[in-house]
Amino acid sequence: MFDGFTGWPVDVPPGGLLRLSGRMTDAQVGTAVAVIADSSVWDDLPALDLLRAFTDQDEVAVPGGLRLTDTSTGAVVEPGCCFGLESWRDWAELLDGETPWLGHDPTPEIEFADGVALVRVDGGDSIRLPLEELPAILTAVRNDLTGFLSLTGRWADAHAPHLSGRLVKLLDRGLRITLPV
Repeated sequence: MFDGFTGWPVDVPPGGLLRLSGRMTDAQVGTAVAVIADSSVWDDLPALDLLRAFTDQDEVAVPGGLRLTDTSTGAVVEPGCCFGLESWRDWAELLDGETPWLGHDPTPEIEFADGVALVRVDGGDSIRLPLEELPAILTAVRNDLTGFLSLTGRWADAHAPHLSGRLVKLLDRGLRITLPV
């Protein structure tokens, strides 16, 4: 758990957060793919047509982002609006002392002091994130996304085999999953 911190890649389907990982059910993978496709295509299409239109896209927009939790205090920093999961690697900018734009509603604020990033959102919880732990957290996020990508390939093989390869390649490219951290 990286000395008490976790970072989850999350998608925001109707009704709340869904952790993307290799431990999802078939129905959860289908829900995540539907939400991602709908967020990227912006057309009201039947499911298979939506998936086909999605796999023709060059980019993806994935609602959600990283959810940080300090497991020792219970403090949680939820992903902000308009900072999609496709930008998850931007958190690495903290290692260079830069403050990445992390969305709004809730709007995160970041301050640096003594090798720690204090991440705070709109009067809510704040987390003291030791920067030395960030690479391990981002590697764990990448591992979760790699697991999700694998399950997505299996889901697509079963439900839309003619689109499976294109779907996996698009998600991998758009979320920058298999690139080194």
